[in-house]
Amino acid sequence: MSSGSPLQVSNQSIRQVSTTRKMALGTISATPDGRTYRYSRANSSVDLVAAQAQAAPTTIGATHTNLAVGAAAAVDALEVTNITIGATALTADQYRDGYLTVQDNAGEGFTYQINGHSAYDSTATTVKISLRDPLEIALTTASEVTLAYNPWDLVVVSATDQADLPTGITHRAVDVSVARYYWSQTGGIAAVVSDEDNAVGTQLTTGTGTAGHLEAVDAVAEHVVAHAYELGVAGEEQLAFLVLD
Repeated sequence: MSSGSPLQVSNQSIRQVSTTRKMALGTISATPDGRTYRYSRANSSVDLVAAQAQAAPTTIGATHTNLAVGAAAAVDALEVTNITIGATALTADQYRDGYLTVQDNAGEGFTYQINGHSAYDSTATTVKISLRDPLEIALTTASEVTLAYNPWDLVVVSATDQADLPTGITHRAVDVSVARYYWSQTGGIAAVVSDEDNAVGTQLTTGTGTAGHLEAVDAVAEHVVAHAYELGVAGEEQLAFLVLD
C-alpha cells in the first residue's frame, strides 16, 4: 500500500460507489495522512458533484417526535415496542442506522442506534423498533421517544438557507440513478468550491449564494465546515481543511 492509499474497511473502497449497502451508514474510515470519510447514502433525487458540500436530510418532524411507548422495556432490551406514530407512515427499515432517543420521562437523555423495523401505516400503535445498543435505563409506558435518520443517510446538496447539518464533501461524482452508496469526506485536506473570495485560514461554512459551495463564516450560529488552506476565488475549487471529524 502506498502512503496515500485509502485504508479499506470493507469490500467497498473509498473511491468506489455502490448500488448496495456494504456497512452501517456513518462508518468512519481514513487515509494514512489523516483524511477521514463517512459511509453515506445519497438522496435519490439529485446527482452529487465532486467537491460539493453535503447536508443531512430534513427530519420527518412532529409526526415521528415524542412518540408514546405503549409497553415497558427492561434494561438491556434490544427492542422498544408498541410505539404510536403520528400521521406519517413508516417504510421498512426507513430509520435503519438512525437513532431512537428517549426524550421524556423514564430513560430520558439516552440515544440508541436503530438496527431496523418493519413497515407501518400512519395510524399504527404497535410499532416495534429493533436496537443495536441495549437499553441503559428501563422504559415505562410514560416514556416518549423520537426517531431520526442517520446524518449520512439520504444525504443532499447543502442548501443556501444554511438550515441543515453539514455532513461532508463529495470527493467524486455520484450518479444516483446508478448507485447511491459512497464515501463522504469529513476531515483533512479536500477540494471544495468557493462561494466567494476568501483568504487563507478563513473559517468556511455552507454558502448562501450557490448550493453546495462554501463561504466565510460570518455569524456565530453558522457551522464551521472547514478552514481555507489556500486563497479562494468565487466559483472555483480551492483546497480546504475539513473539520467535521
